[in-house]
Amino acid sequence: GYPKGYILDYVLWKEFFGRYLPDKIGSSGHYDRLSTQIALLAHMFKKKYYMKQHGLIGHKLNLPSKIPVYSVVAYDDIEADKFQQEVVLNADCLYSTEYISSVEFVCTKMCHIHIGIIDTPIKEMNEIILGVIENLGDIKCTVMQHPRSNLNLKQISFDTEQVNFVCSRQKEFNYDLIISGPSTLAYDYVMAGYDRPIFVYVLDDNSGLCDLARRYSNVRICSTINGFLELIKNNLRRGE
Repeated sequence: GYPKGYILDYVLWKEFFGRYLPDKIGSSGHYDRLSTQIALLAHMFKKKYYMKQHGLIGHKLNLPSKIPVYSVVAYDDIEADKFQQEVVLNADCLYSTEYISSVEFVCTKMCHIHIGIIDTPIKEMNEIILGVIENLGDIKCTVMQHPRSNLNLKQISFDTEQVNFVCSRQKEFNYDLIISGPSTLAYDYVMAGYDRPIFVYVLDDNSGLCDLARRYSNVRICSTINGFLELIKNNLRRGE
């Protein structure tokens, strides 16, 4: 019942491991199909599998099976603990922490209040952006589009002088407020020292971004779309 491509993928990786002489292999996956497959094959062929974190993980993942890992490089101690509790099978896994942002921040002088929206490919994103635009007043806004954005700009009515859509590796740092979908980019901003308000919509209360709100007072989390839109409306009307 599995897709033939998945089976072929497994056979090819198994052949690779049988011929691969070095005893170490690493990836930036977590618990997706490919990472799980490689971890199990590494264990089967007695090779050391290293895992490097590339995005926040949540709580109560309830994975069908944990995976054997020789070493994990996590963003921080909280993330390392989640790997230990939620993902890694073996108790002798080695844990270390290192966070290197891949984001290039720039700081532009703003003449008036300017907010940033971090787009993520979720169905609620169009509604969130519409909720912002409807309550902007004299505030300007920049939407940082996700590379796999599913925004339907035909459904979004906006003033091109007031709202800007950008898709760039460079991210503006000098926003007065950041509104975000469930994106690790919110973590990047906080780690870079951003201390102005960040409002984050998460899909559930087990999101890894909830840990960010517990640690940093400028981060506020909401897991219901109506509550999130109300939070946005109330703050934009006050000009915060």
